[in-house]
Amino acid sequence: MNEWIRKNRKIIIAAILLLAVVLVFFRLTRADIQTDAATYSFRALHYFDYMDTTVRQTTPFQWYEEGAPFWINLSFHDAPPLAFIIQFVFFKIFGVSTLVTLLPFALAGFGSIVLLYFIGRKLYGETAGLLAAFILAISSYHIWASRVGYLEILVTFFILLTIYLFFVTILTFLF
Repeated sequence: MNEWIRKNRKIIIAAILLLAVVLVFFRLTRADIQTDAATYSFRALHYFDYMDTTVRQTTPFQWYEEGAPFWINLSFHDAPPLAFIIQFVFFKIFGVSTLVTLLPFALAGFGSIVLLYFIGRKLYGETAGLLAAFILAISSYHIWASRVGYLEILVTFFILLTIYLFFVTILTFLF
């Protein structure tokens, strides 16, 4: 079995990635943007940490009437700023649309599948990498998380990227 996988590795990888592209990107803009994805997009549009908040959870922008420090416009008190920066850059490059709103999250989901393949291959061999990538590519939660614009898929991508870079670094220095 391993010999067959080794011979057809490129075809299997291409099939898994094509499946992932179809499941993650097909009709990505079909549904309207709702809840957190809409809030994150609004905040990323102008990179500004202020929504109509209540007294119970104010933002740093509301804390100063005059003489606000320079970092106020860079502050995001309740969510990771990297997600807003990524969306902000996508909006500046591609314009504002539903597709551009969801594109960073879909790309992070696709990238997570690729990274999981490399991690599995590096740790346990080609078969394990292909199996891990395939299972993640068809995982309903992963597909959903890649399509709705929540922060979790970006966190997953960056965790997998960190793990992959860790193993690459360790194996480079040890061997």
